[in-house]
Amino acid sequence: MHFSGIHPDRWRDPYKKNAILPNVCLALPAHVATLEEFKVGTLWRDGRCISRPNIGSPKTFRIDASQAREVALEEVVDVGGAFIDTVLPDSYFNLANTRQALATSRYVLVPTIEDRGPQWLLIPSIELIRFYFGVSSRFLTATLSGRLGDYIDWSRSKMDGVWPVLQVKEDINRSEAVILARAIASAPFRAALLGVRQRLTATHTNNQTLPLDQQSPLDIQASFPLRGETTLRVWGKRVLLSSGERKGQWAKFVMEIEHCSRPLEFANLLWKSDKPWEAKVVEGGEPVRIRPPHFHPLLPDDDEDELLVDDVPADGRLVRLAVLKYGSRFAGFDTLKFHHERPQVPAIASEPGADIGVPVDALTQNEAQHGQDAQGNLGLSEFLSDDGRVDRDLTLFLSMLVALKARTRARGWEIETRPGRESTRSGEDWVTYFPGPIGSRRAWHLIGAPGTEQRRRQLVCVEIKVSAEGPYFYLLEMELKPTEQPGQCTLLAYTPDFQWMDEATFLALLQLTVSRKRWPNPGNKWKKEADFLRAQALFTKIYVKGLRHPDSSVEDSFKPGPWSGSMLGQIDGVFPDFSEEVADLVSVVQ
Repeated sequence: MHFSGIHPDRWRDPYKKNAILPNVCLALPAHVATLEEFKVGTLWRDGRCISRPNIGSPKTFRIDASQAREVALEEVVDVGGAFIDTVLPDSYFNLANTRQALATSRYVLVPTIEDRGPQWLLIPSIELIRFYFGVSSRFLTATLSGRLGDYIDWSRSKMDGVWPVLQVKEDINRSEAVILARAIASAPFRAALLGVRQRLTATHTNNQTLPLDQQSPLDIQASFPLRGETTLRVWGKRVLLSSGERKGQWAKFVMEIEHCSRPLEFANLLWKSDKPWEAKVVEGGEPVRIRPPHFHPLLPDDDEDELLVDDVPADGRLVRLAVLKYGSRFAGFDTLKFHHERPQVPAIASEPGADIGVPVDALTQNEAQHGQDAQGNLGLSEFLSDDGRVDRDLTLFLSMLVALKARTRARGWEIETRPGRESTRSGEDWVTYFPGPIGSRRAWHLIGAPGTEQRRRQLVCVEIKVSAEGPYFYLLEMELKPTEQPGQCTLLAYTPDFQWMDEATFLALLQLTVSRKRWPNPGNKWKKEADFLRAQALFTKIYVKGLRHPDSSVEDSFKPGPWSGSMLGQIDGVFPDFSEEVADLVSVVQ
């Protein structure tokens, strides 16, 4: 991965030429599983992501995927009859420090079907792979390393009428099953999925026959996995590819794909396994074997500091820890019916082996090893959970926002919900998931009883701009469990100079909320020194204040009108200078 240095005072507009620090760059080797975090256009400071490529709101484009072309960064390309030397000009996305290193990096150029707006989408190959295939860290790794065969027997998987039938070798989750099923149901999807590794292998093999100075770089390439028309919702930046006598050719440089509207190719999915549903020990008689020792991770208690993810090998004795990431990528996933078929065969009688606890010292996304330096390092595997359910109380809050927008329209306020690192959509609004403390026994952030299907607690973050360039302030509303008292307030947060709150600060606020099990404030006492230090750092960057919820004993108090009125009154009490109405521009002109 390649990074360019940014002027400290230009990080809010980092893609412009004058934002780049000359000759400041970093080439960082990283495990492919981390590509989910290191998306194109993200900004990092002190090892933390402070800004994702969320430029404005995500835009929706209708495209013709059949016309997609694969191009290199530095390649002469015909766009609308004009020939250009690069698909990403420095004047729109500055690569002055890394252009030479990235000259052969691969992109897909696909035409849009739009009367207005950009005529093209320019999508990095790695983003196509991440979005369409990388629903888990292990599938992202397997796609690039050619190990998808560890999870599926391709020779025994087939279409049975309109049902894809998967013969799986390992337990997989639903999102992973959908990727494999699409590869069975669609020849273009399978060619694109398996072609990632095939191309790397072909380049490597060809390089073995050439002198070093004639060898090709091992660039990651991807073809578009769909054919025909579809709609993509994306984050990105407009770039002008060509101008002059012909009509200007504009592209949307896609830094992150959020959603694809193409329906799945099937409504039912059957997955088979040779592993039995339940292994029942045969009763009576002498055991015929002793099972090998079972090693289980000993995770830290709540009062201990959280574990860090480190660049170390994973302990091959320990089963990897599954971490759920939330999102909704593909249309039709929520209505897809999953069917399972396994044999019911009793197991051979056996005695349990020794149960050995292994204290966990670090977390890692790297592969498992059995050496001394891997012991105590618990491997992580991230999985996409396509759970778009939104808590009813949060939908009431979102309805209140509609009324709040109407009340403040004359003031010129811009009110939008803001996504976090993991979010889902409720209509046009974002609902965010609280972060899960990885490797911890805490359960406050989980919704659902233990032993049932659980998901992480949700919240809504509202970003309010008093005028086009600010000031900014924020409202945060959290989901409550049915057993919790409705005493939590809406949190009002803002920076000392009313500037935009960066991603790292937002995440730190949510992490402290999980630790505190309520909204934190500067006066809290903390059991863990790490939380104390984190809180000290956070509250030098933001101020917070609780805004009371309406009185639930008063009829209709939570209806949008009364609640928005109460909310606005409390905001005005904190920020009286923000309550002035903007002059009517039409009357001024007259």
